Amino acid sequence: MKGKNTLNGEEFFLLKAVDADRNKILGRILSSIYLRVLPIRLIQSKKTPMHRHHFLKAILFLALTQVSCTGTDQSPETKTVSKAPPPSTVIKVLPLGNLDKKLAEGAVFRLKQYVRHVTLLPAVALPAHAYYAPRNRYRADTLIKWMAAKAGRGEVYVGLTASDISTKKDKVKDFGVMGLGYMPGRACVVSSYRLKNKANFYKVVLHEAAHTTGLPHCPEKTCYLRDAKGGDPTGEETGFCSKCESFLKGKGWSF
Repeated sequence: MKGKNTLNGEEFFLLKAVDADRNKILGRILSSIYLRVLPIRLIQSKKTPMHRHHFLKAILFLALTQVSCTGTDQSPETKTVSKAPPPSTVIKVLPLGNLDKKLAEGAVFRLKQYVRHVTLLPAVALPAHAYYAPRNRYRADTLIKWMAAKAGRGEVYVGLTASDISTKKDKVKDFGVMGLGYMPGRACVVSSYRLKNKANFYKVVLHEAAHTTGLPHCPEKTCYLRDAKGGDPTGEETGFCSKCESFLKGKGWSF
């Protein structure tokens, strides 16, 4: 119809070809350009449909260029993807047997410096099936399996005891230890029995709790993750080294 500047089929197709992800911002840009420029160029002009076709192409190119410059549609090489935070772990501290209450409370206090959700459970008796009569002590691996069965999703049990504990080490069937934790695992156990200085009890607790995240032993002599190698080096330990700290941060621990 004469006197009206309607879009032909090809021009309509060009508008529909714009990526759906850009429609919102592109619509605003096109509207601005269309309202300011087209009334002058198309309504007041007597140019042919072919001229209008090329002019519309130019407008679309300009709009797409502006969209690209805004950074709203980044390329795969430059797109920033935010990582989801690591799942929150709930540590449940379980005193086993006649453990000094102050040791348990001190361990909880230290754990809370690194893990947000830490709960101190009421003390319970050591399970009879974990007792190893020949050496008058408890099997650490059995205690861990027993506690792991209690742990719910996202929970880690940390058993604390004053009784001697042991596990198999290399060719030794029953090897006495200060603590044991699987990497990763849902439970660990710590004993104050072999500690020279009970004030360092929390260091062994942090050591075993860190193992449950999958963190292995550390070669740094001052790191909490140092391998005791049958001794008690806790007096030389001063904290987590930078590498262990970085690993634990990735597991949701705070520093």
